[in-house]
Amino acid sequence: MIHDLDESLKQLLIVEGKLNSGEIDIRFEAPDREWVGKLSKPTINLFLYDLHENTEFRRHDWIVNRREDGTASKLKPPLWIDLSYLITVWANVVEDEHRLLWHVLTVLSRFPILPKEVMQGALAKMDHKVQTKTAQTDGAYRSLAELWGSLETQLKPSVNYQVTLPLDREVELQAPLVVSKRLKVDQLQKTELPDELFQVGGRVYYRGKPERGVGEARVVIKEYGLAVTADEMGYFKFPPIPSGEFTLSVSTKEGRKTTKKAKLPGERVDIPL
Repeated sequence: MIHDLDESLKQLLIVEGKLNSGEIDIRFEAPDREWVGKLSKPTINLFLYDLHENTEFRRHDWIVNRREDGTASKLKPPLWIDLSYLITVWANVVEDEHRLLWHVLTVLSRFPILPKEVMQGALAKMDHKVQTKTAQTDGAYRSLAELWGSLETQLKPSVNYQVTLPLDREVELQAPLVVSKRLKVDQLQKTELPDELFQVGGRVYYRGKPERGVGEARVVIKEYGLAVTADEMGYFKFPPIPSGEFTLSVSTKEGRKTTKKAKLPGERVDIPL
């Protein structure tokens, strides 16, 4: 992913900055003394010096993707990582360095969102917008003296450039959707509340086409006066009720209706309509 980002930034500078790659190099190595000694033409250096999590984008809830076959994937949300580049320009004449650095700053500042047209590799396939910050530090900028001291080269004017990317932790759990659940109740004093309650749920689908759920169907348990609306894929779930037989009544805005007998404890209740 980092290599794809490097290539995307290179394309951004070449395409949007109208730079001639035959006259100006764009490089990503650490600009240390040995690297500087090998330069043969004006060079823009983008040195990736820091990666850290963007805690403002942090999410704790899991991402649930429901499938038509009644299963679901459960994914941890991505970590959002800020990648910080130190951008410098190297040329024989300092006026050329300043002129080119200002040009780079102008180009990058025009794109707080990295344009799709320049994205390379995995970045081009992402659904997320790639956000950027130009010439902002947000506390991520290390001490210039410390950074340049570690490079053992001459101090240069620089631009801090930050790109935020999602890090997929590739943790996926797959299982049938849980729509029936037994709840054990410990009563502190005797009441009419039963010792066990059961959660019931299922799916409304078109008769003969189980792969097609009936979205926003109205489902009612007559015996308890409970009603819920199925989601866009036909899935529904009720609050816990006592064990025993009950009747589910289903209707749609188009006037289609059906009923189905069910029993708890039991499996999920799928209803053809």
